[in-house]
Amino acid sequence: NIRWSVSSSTHLSNKKKCYFRIRVIRPRIKATLLIHLNIREGMALSLQEADVAISLEGFQTEITGIFNDPVLSEFVSRFLGNLVPELLEVFETEINKIVTDIFFEIAQDIIKDLDLGGILG
Repeated sequence: NIRWSVSSSTHLSNKKKCYFRIRVIRPRIKATLLIHLNIREGMALSLQEADVAISLEGFQTEITGIFNDPVLSEFVSRFLGNLVPELLEVFETEINKIVTDIFFEIAQDIIKDLDLGGILG
């Protein structure tokens, strides 16, 4: 479980604290990679294809202090708790494409400077 807590104050709530607690339950990353090993010019790897998918089992929020209204705070907490997983599901293809593109770019940068011959001896 990953927990992230933030507290902040807002002018709209008479400068009282508004607390946010977000709990991401069992986030998962699944990656399928196609890597090419070149042994003609030394030993080098190149990433040919990548497919990265993210998912999570649940998303819970606890927000207190929105306009000093506990009912509004509870509503927003439950709304976000239901909305975020649904958005991940509805936009799964688009989100996974963005994550895959970012992963591919970062992996290429790491692999291009990797000397397997030096590592393996």
